[in-house]
Amino acid sequence: MHRAAILLALAVAPVSAGATLIGDTVTVRFGTDSGAGFSELSSVDIVVAAGTSDATMVGGSGSFPHIFDAEASSFTLTQASTGWGEPFVFNGYVVDSLDWVGMPGGFIGDISFTTNVAGLTDDRVTFTDHAVLIDFQGLSVNNGFITVELTAIPEPSTALLLGAGVLVLAAARCRALELPGFRGQLTA
Repeated sequence: MHRAAILLALAVAPVSAGATLIGDTVTVRFGTDSGAGFSELSSVDIVVAAGTSDATMVGGSGSFPHIFDAEASSFTLTQASTGWGEPFVFNGYVVDSLDWVGMPGGFIGDISFTTNVAGLTDDRVTFTDHAVLIDFQGLSVNNGFITVELTAIPEPSTALLLGAGVLVLAAARCRALELPGFRGQLTA
């Protein structure tokens, strides 16, 4: 039985390993929400490239840069700013259109992050299937950064097909292990 589990792990690992953000077009939006809906202050569509700083945006007032850098399964946002406005329900970034190249239909299954911004906790960094929302509302940011690690999950039909394939391989292997000479001798 443990052989089937090993086969399943080996079959699924290449699918997740093939998923990457490199080559994907990602939308990074910076804005606020005063309770009446998201108000975009700046936005940029970025084609993710390996090993480079992918984009620099200028904030709504034009006074501070936002630097976005994405890699295969993570992105980093850096901002040089001294504070975020208080009258908002949300004040931060929406990183959207995070679609996995090499895994059609894949989606974000989990995230983890590191930051140097005091007070930026798990409840302020949330995600959907294809977006990450980062809320800096009321936090002081001075050359702050956040690096978000993403975990790709294949679409359910792909996972089911992989599982069925592994079961077929396991059944074929079990059949091949039957001892020769005993087959059919137990019939009445």
